[in-house]
Amino acid sequence: FLQRIIGLAERYAPDSYWFIDTMNQIFSIGGNLVKADSAFNLMRLIAEGQGEDEDEDAELRAYAVNCYIDMLAQSQSSELSDVLVQIVAWVVGEYGYLSELGPEEMCSQLVKLMDGIYEDNATKSWVVSALAKIISDSGIQPGVAEVLNKYKDSTDLTLQLRCYEVMALLQHPAEMKVALPKD
Repeated sequence: FLQRIIGLAERYAPDSYWFIDTMNQIFSIGGNLVKADSAFNLMRLIAEGQGEDEDEDAELRAYAVNCYIDMLAQSQSSELSDVLVQIVAWVVGEYGYLSELGPEEMCSQLVKLMDGIYEDNATKSWVVSALAKIISDSGIQPGVAEVLNKYKDSTDLTLQLRCYEVMALLQHPAEMKVALPKD
């Protein structure tokens, strides 16, 4: 049933803003019942934009970042599905620099996600990647070092590796900026 709704939203969306809002509601309600393809389609729309004007695309991306930061501020990490957390992490990590919010606020909201319990082990790795993208440009933010230290010894090897990679990159800020560029 959810896939039919998603198909209709994709086909008949009046504009990209409406589509983002609608998909966010679907991901909030449907949780992990929504297929990964739907998340990929939403992320692709945000990445590619509407394709006509770069300024309009930047506005759309900024809108998405602000929607997700607001969503994080208004909810508990336990309320969010894995797929929604992964989308949030990717969008905020890639396009957070377009937001009116500073890196400290974005990192603060992402750090809260690390306390969630997720079905997909990769979800926390997505959040660590988002934190890495934000701090690559702005420098270390409050709470990030604690998260990296806490999860560097995780039983999830992917999460453990991601934490060690970010910690190593923090020792070389110029290389970190090159390895994790904006957009």
